[in-house]
Amino acid sequence: MYMSIKEIVDSANKNQKPIYELAIEQEIKQTKTSYEEVWSKMERNLATMQHAINK
Repeated sequence: MYMSIKEIVDSANKNQKPIYELAIEQEIKQTKTSYEEVWSKMERNLATMQHAINK
């Protein structure tokens, strides 16, 4: 788990990965779910937020 934004940015630069990929990898480790399941959950969360904005 990252304790600061600096840690996230440093890890992204070191591993040459976008921050969202690091977040997905961390979620996979914490929840023991697949990439597809994490991505699907993120899509549902985004749809919920967009729906809330449009109310």
